[in-house]
Amino acid sequence: MHIAFLTLFLGLTSGVQPFELSVSGPAASIEVLLDGAVAQRLNGPPWKGNIDFGPDLAPHELVARALDASGKEITRTRQGINMPRPPAEVEIALEGPRTVRLSWERLTHEPPVQTTLTLDGQELQLDGDRRASLPAYDPGSTHVLTAELRFPSNIVARKDLIFGGEAGETHTELTAVPVEGLKARQRAADLQGWFVKEDGAPLEVVAVDDGPAELYLVRVPEAELVKARLRPTAIQPASPLPLEKGDLLRIVSIHPKGFQGGETRSSLFDLSQHFPGQDGLRRYLIAGSFPQGNGPARPGDAVAVAGLHAMGGAHRRAVVLVVDDSKDASLYDPAAVRRYLSAIRVPLFVWTLNEEATRRKAWGETTIIYDTASLERAFHKVRTALNRQRIVWIEGRHLPQSIHLAPRAAKGVEIAGAVDVPAR
Repeated sequence: MHIAFLTLFLGLTSGVQPFELSVSGPAASIEVLLDGAVAQRLNGPPWKGNIDFGPDLAPHELVARALDASGKEITRTRQGINMPRPPAEVEIALEGPRTVRLSWERLTHEPPVQTTLTLDGQELQLDGDRRASLPAYDPGSTHVLTAELRFPSNIVARKDLIFGGEAGETHTELTAVPVEGLKARQRAADLQGWFVKEDGAPLEVVAVDDGPAELYLVRVPEAELVKARLRPTAIQPASPLPLEKGDLLRIVSIHPKGFQGGETRSSLFDLSQHFPGQDGLRRYLIAGSFPQGNGPARPGDAVAVAGLHAMGGAHRRAVVLVVDDSKDASLYDPAAVRRYLSAIRVPLFVWTLNEEATRRKAWGETTIIYDTASLERAFHKVRTALNRQRIVWIEGRHLPQSIHLAPRAAKGVEIAGAVDVPAR
């Protein structure tokens, strides 16, 4: 019995979305759950429907359960929504004992330049419908199907499916939580009982990580305007605004590039390479921007993308947005983006060069950058927040917003990035 999502939700997702499943074997029905609650029940093919992720951005877990006639679960599959995902994914679906089908998704909708499917190392031939016939095999033994797709820009998607015999997969999954206020020498044993799920169930701390930090910058004002405001003087010499040794810095474009794939259109925001944080933030505040994409500026959406990537690195993290009154064509308003970053536990710092800018008010607390000295004070606040963070690894796979501090946690300890943003 095998079940797989043919619809893979990459990127930021909200609202009502169609989905399709591949089901092989004697399933009487399929139960689709969103964040543990039953969202839909399919009682027969075609195994497709619609799922409502809600109007806001939020991390979700989407699960499909195959049930027998008595309602007992046979098998399940899952995917994370608005969670870190690779830029390309492939899924293997068994369509009966002798047929296999591949489905894949790439954010740019580019087709793979090379597709390889093997059974126990033996290459199989795919037809135009992405299907392949399996050769004769011993159903009592364990077998491995491997799909590997190579896309432009050296992107590789791979999937391994074990089936037959008593095959199964065992692995340990962990969830990274950024925490502020821990003492320098506190380890996992010291933090037991400090973290709980929403229902109060205790969570086990496996490790505490002091690894590097990642800072993401989204800048709206043009470089020349920023450079003019932050020009050093004899009284206020310029600091490079360095991060700590080993920390990293990335820049996110506010102009997305659009990609069309069939009836689906995706928008991708360019991200820079990882720059050494010791080089300092100043040079990137006053440097040129990414080449503009084929759409209007969407800095709010760029902040959400920056937060998603910051979370995906499982490092200490923060996002800095430099905002002005330029037109923002984002799909998500500032409050929705702030709620999303709070849910995924990514601290957001908002700066502006213009005290009169009305758009900054929608972003909540904003720091006014008057000159070099005020910039250095604002940057010091960001660097201090990063230095106060440590990554706590919790056993199991959990939605980030479902993890909370227990009453017995030490005073002054906080989950980084978790703020109260009123719902719409």
